[in-house]
Amino acid sequence: MLAYLFDYKIMERAVAAAIIPLLFFIFFGGKIIELLRNWGLGQKVYHLAPKSHFSKEGTPTAGGVFIYIFSLISILLFGDLRNNYLLSSLFTFSVFTFLGFLDDVLKKKSKKRGLTVSQKFFIQIVLSCLSILVAELLFDLKTPVRLPFLNISVDFNYILYILFCIFIITGSSNAVNLTDGLDGLAGGHLAIAFAVSGLFIYFSGHSVFAKYFELFFTPGVGEITVLIFAILGALLGFLWWNNFPAQIFMGDSGSLSLGALLGFISILGKFEFFLPILGFLFVIEALSVIIQVAYFKITGGKRIFRMAPLHHHFELGGMSEPKVVARFIIVAIIFGAIAIFGIKPR
Repeated sequence: MLAYLFDYKIMERAVAAAIIPLLFFIFFGGKIIELLRNWGLGQKVYHLAPKSHFSKEGTPTAGGVFIYIFSLISILLFGDLRNNYLLSSLFTFSVFTFLGFLDDVLKKKSKKRGLTVSQKFFIQIVLSCLSILVAELLFDLKTPVRLPFLNISVDFNYILYILFCIFIITGSSNAVNLTDGLDGLAGGHLAIAFAVSGLFIYFSGHSVFAKYFELFFTPGVGEITVLIFAILGALLGFLWWNNFPAQIFMGDSGSLSLGALLGFISILGKFEFFLPILGFLFVIEALSVIIQVAYFKITGGKRIFRMAPLHHHFELGGMSEPKVVARFIIVAIIFGAIAIFGIKPR
């Protein structure tokens, strides 16, 4: 809205977009927690979870809905809604937020833990396909991808690239969802991942920086920086209340949507292969679950980890929850920096 009235540059609007959701969460977080509690959206702790987690039973969840709402308000104020890259990103953010909120509500209303794994996975694939379809309708997706640390690009077959994009969005959504198990862990890592992604997006949309860093220059894609900063502000405000001991959880409405959006942004910014580096912990957490389940079935009940995802393995090893989160966040920062160093300038 304000982008139409004033000739603000992208970074000026992006910084302004970060401030609104940050302040909303800091000043109205208590009211949001009370509202979610009145809605009955309390956390249901899995019966096999570490014993220390049973004290979290009933803590308000679905805070991701307010991450979405506050970010959206800021984007409507400072974003250029004529930009197709921004519109397609908002579509992905919206549909996955709806899926996550549906799952959060179903967890409240049913004795089961929301949607089954197969149901959720199928819907994620469908929504990923819709996101790619919307992107194709609004602009042409570029099939070449840049390899980290090398001045090399690989051109995919179109069909293979579309399948690759669906895998990225669905995989990223699930990986973040699996990481969301400790106070401040998913939110903190998401803030780091979006901050690094913001650099890639800004460079990709800037002709001079894109040429210097030998990235794919995509005119107009830099507008997504406004969305990324709005989400960063919302995440920082959310972490104000989500740090240990958490007073609110983001729930699937936050983890599924932000994970999917992170994957989608990497496609638009053409840093698909940088995503596993800047989101290293998300990848490791997801792999720990896959390895644990596969090994359990192959060996007839044996386990590699004390519990999966990986953060529970360290918890059950005697490490306190705040220490696990702090160390994981340090690792996330290191790999975020490695992803940036993966750009080889001229």
